[in-house]
Amino acid sequence: MKTPIFGLLLAACCLSSASALAAPDDDDGLPKLAAIKGLETPDRPSFGACAAYFFTAARGHSAPFYDSYYSAGEFSLNAAVLLHGAQEGNRMMEKASAVMMDEMGRDWQKINVLDRHHAPPCEALMRDAGYVPPR
Repeated sequence: MKTPIFGLLLAACCLSSASALAAPDDDDGLPKLAAIKGLETPDRPSFGACAAYFFTAARGHSAPFYDSYYSAGEFSLNAAVLLHGAQEGNRMMEKASAVMMDEMGRDWQKINVLDRHHAPPCEALMRDAGYVPPR
């Protein structure tokens, strides 16, 4: 099984706390509306769905990858809330999370099922949104 490239990239540059985002001094590491507006399209996942994937991946992968996945989940959820409001952003994430748990049969040993299906489009969405992984 291959580990998602994004996970390796994030792990390589971050084994620090999820709150310490690598960004220019004047940037708080949060998604910016101008950068994320229009990125959710019918052929891409929503930020809410990607938040669900990254938070689930944080729980399903080994400890060294936790911070990188969790940080990406935080960014994704913040983007969903920014675009759709807190209630809808959280609802989107919760709905996607339930679907993902069903996809892997609620068996954490099958996390690779989610990696194959959700990692590539969510990684692309994060790159396009200007996500900067933590150091």
